[in-house]
Amino acid sequence: MNYEEKKKFLESYKFLDLHIDALLDEKKKWFDRALKIKQIYPTAECMRKVMTLEEEIDYNVDCLVDLRRNINKKINKLDDEILRRVLFLKYINIKTFEEIAEQIGYSEKQISRLHKKAVMLLDL
Repeated sequence: MNYEEKKKFLESYKFLDLHIDALLDEKKKWFDRALKIKQIYPTAECMRKVMTLEEEIDYNVDCLVDLRRNINKKINKLDDEILRRVLFLKYINIKTFEEIAEQIGYSEKQISRLHKKAVMLLDL
């Protein structure tokens, strides 16, 4: 796997997490509709939609947990603690390079270099 492919794999955690958030928002919208306007959106129809979304959310949360476990396992195989920390903060805690630099006490440019090195060392 090249650098871009590895990065894409690591970023899949963030995108799945965002997808789950969107599903939760949609579920809330349908639940609110079921409670508010029975004539326009029949309660049974809305609740069916809510139940379908709950199933999809449950499935995606299970996938997210598995993906997080897999990514953590890959990150923890790196020998260098700083490299592990950079990847964990970037892909699990979804921090920017600027936020990581501030937290670790390095420059943003150093974090960018460490990030690239860490991704290249990952065995995916």
